[in-house]
Amino acid sequence: MRKRYRFQPIKGSKQSQAPLPFRYVLLLSFVLFAILSIQGLWFVDSQLRPIISQIAQREMERVATYTIEQAMAEELSQMDMSEIFIKETNNDGLVVFLDVNTQKYNELMGRVQTRVHEVINHVQRGEVNSYGDDNPIVATIPLGRALNNALLTDVGPGIPIRFALMGDAKVQMRDEAETLGINNTRLSFYVNIDVNMDVILPFSEVSETISVELPAGFAYVAGPVPQFYGGQGGFGYPVIGEEEIKQD
Repeated sequence: MRKRYRFQPIKGSKQSQAPLPFRYVLLLSFVLFAILSIQGLWFVDSQLRPIISQIAQREMERVATYTIEQAMAEELSQMDMSEIFIKETNNDGLVVFLDVNTQKYNELMGRVQTRVHEVINHVQRGEVNSYGDDNPIVATIPLGRALNNALLTDVGPGIPIRFALMGDAKVQMRDEAETLGINNTRLSFYVNIDVNMDVILPFSEVSETISVELPAGFAYVAGPVPQFYGGQGGFGYPVIGEEEIKQD
């Protein structure tokens, strides 16, 4: 009579493992989903953050430059630039000395700087924005614009942008001389305005320097007419003076 052997499964083998309870499966699925979501959000954030910051900087530069230019154009139109110059002429009415009146110059730069601060404060409070109403949000960027896709430019929630003035505005005047005709000079004057601002986004802040240059005026200085004119370094050509014309 043959003996029958019964084989019992070894503990720890696949046959002895029971399926995991549903709550463990649900917990593992949730943890895996959370990890993948965090990695996905981190990847999207690292890719879109620089693009959104660049768009916000351009939007801030557009709004701030336009606002400053409009305010300064109105302010400069009410100023008499001849007040800041000290001019002396000879008996013939020709300018022999031209200098800057330091007191008037400082007053002008002070008024311009004060006006720039007023304008930037209006922008910060939302009194001047892209919407034309009282809104502390100066502008919004559709999230789809950061994807650089023409079809998704205006799609997605808007990212609010706020501005903040950092420090004082730097205001200075620049002059440029241009030779006109024979011994005549035109002096052009420009007001340079540099403003340090912060672009405030929901997730970061970006610093930006806004530079605006506006023409402030010009002065025409007429010198005496020489007897000989060398042109551009060539041979001299005689020039008939006014006295010789009267004698003839």
